[in-house]
Amino acid sequence: MRGFGSLFALQLFTRLLTFALNALLARRLGPAWYAFANVQLQLVGATLLFLPKEGLRRAAQRIYPGGDGAPLASGMNVAWLSAPAAVLAALLMAATAAATGVSGEWDELMGAAEARAALVVAGAAAIIEAASEPGWVYAQANELLPQRALAEAAAL
Repeated sequence: MRGFGSLFALQLFTRLLTFALNALLARRLGPAWYAFANVQLQLVGATLLFLPKEGLRRAAQRIYPGGDGAPLASGMNVAWLSAPAAVLAALLMAATAAATGVSGEWDELMGAAEARAALVVAGAAAIIEAASEPGWVYAQANELLPQRALAEAAAL
């Protein structure tokens, strides 16, 4: 029950914090800036984390159903690929943004330097979140709910 309580408290805390920050940002920023932060940068983060979270997490869970031995080593090796995959995705995003340029509505809101800085911060956040995947996979496979809550909190 302690593990469930940890996960529940973490979810409640993140939902309340997200709500409070969104309310604050919505009041302070105009609709264009608020949309940029909640739509564009969220899309960038979700795109960068798609392979590490969906592909590699599922592969690691299939390889490592829990316990010790060779499946543990193989599953954790796959899970540790999450961070390099996120770095590679961030570099591809940066190269694409540099080659095509940041355009569209972003030009109306900010200059190119600010747009690059926003993409760098979103990429760094995705890399940090992907680095928590091995802990999440291990905790999930071994039904260690408090440790899973810690891994999820580290990803925040």
